[in-house]
Amino acid sequence: MYGMMSTQIAKSMNSILLDLWKLPIAALVEQIRDMMQNWFHNRRTIANRLRSDLTPTIDNHILKGVEPSYKCIIHPISYHKYNITENQNNSIVDIQAKTCGCRKWDREKLPCKHALAYARYVIKVYIHRFVIYHI
Repeated sequence: MYGMMSTQIAKSMNSILLDLWKLPIAALVEQIRDMMQNWFHNRRTIANRLRSDLTPTIDNHILKGVEPSYKCIIHPISYHKYNITENQNNSIVDIQAKTCGCRKWDREKLPCKHALAYARYVIKVYIHRFVIYHI
């Protein structure tokens, strides 16, 4: 099933187990267990090699969005809302609702450059507060 493109689990399993249906039930179940055990082991091995808690696809998406976020100017509105300005265009980012005026965050469910600009801003503020309190 890993690597298979289908929305129906039965179709995916049937295509994988096509040759195994002729086996006795005990052997069939053993083959399915062995196959799934290998899938999980391979996935766990790949996951252990990751450099972050994010998948490589999501990690790359965020890395690509960081550079454009440097062109954004952050204006706090409230504790959860920020007005992000870029090239005279404004987008309101609501961190609590996980939405942005550009609608990209809403559609893709991944942070847009405006949300990443906010994240950089907050990290900077927290680092600044930490340095002030611990000097």
